[in-house]
Formats: sequence, C-alpha cells, structure tokens
Amino acid sequence: MLIPPYTPRWNAKIERFFGTLDREWAHGRIWPNSTQRDRALSSFIRFYNRRRPHPACSGQAPITRVHQHHEQNS
Repeated sequence: MLIPPYTPRWNAKIERFFGTLDREWAHGRIWPNSTQRDRALSSFIRFYNRRRPHPACSGQAPITRVHQHHEQNS
C-alpha cells in the first residue's frame, strides 16, 4: 500500500511505528543471528497491536480501537 500524496499524518504514524520497531524490537535486545530476529518479528507485531499500551489509545492496545470501530459500523 502506498501513502497517498499530501497525507502527512499517515506518514507520521508510519515513521512512529518504524521508530518503535527499531527501538523495541530490532535493537531492543541482542539477537544471536538475523534468522532468530526475523522469526520474532511476527510475535512483536502481534504484541504491538494486541498488548502494548499506546498513548494515542488512552493506554490501551490498538486492537481495542478496531473492535470499537467495528461495533459502531454494525
């Protein structure tokens, strides 16, 4: 998916995610090798979306916002 032109808020959110990914996952610990680091990526993304508190979501995980949005559209 490409970011539409003139949508700086989208770009900022992606940059923020990449910064978090870099700090907390890629360089947040020492990996024995790149294969193990790569395998841990899906686990980190699952944690990031389902468990990690986010200030933009009032300290809740992003998945809580998805459920609320889905319920509003039902």
